[in-house]
Amino acid sequence: MKREIKFRGKLTIEPSIWIYGYLYQDKTGSYIKQSDKDMRFGCGLDVIPESVGQSTGLKDNEGLDIYEGDILRLDIGSADVLKIHWVVSFRLGAFVVTPRDEQGEDYLSFASYQDQLEERQHGDITK
Repeated sequence: MKREIKFRGKLTIEPSIWIYGYLYQDKTGSYIKQSDKDMRFGCGLDVIPESVGQSTGLKDNEGLDIYEGDILRLDIGSADVLKIHWVVSFRLGAFVVTPRDEQGEDYLSFASYQDQLEERQHGDITK
């Protein structure tokens, strides 16, 4: 099984838009190349390091890729308290979701709740 590992990040220059492709990082910064054809040093677009997120390999209800850092609204159970926003992150070798406004260590396996996705927005921790 071949799995494509994709990343996204926001450009450091205006307009600061999301770009998608292959990530490389060095001591000077984080860069995304939009093609895997030319992986030479210095050929990528400069992105904000804190905005970089890896694709989970899963899709939202509109068929778009879900990335680390995305904010999701999941309908977990019937209680309104569980219909909150969650942030996708990577912990202990798996993509998980954590409550957006909590700093605790609680998290859920994202793959287990993917069918309950109600809405999604690009994560933007650089606002």
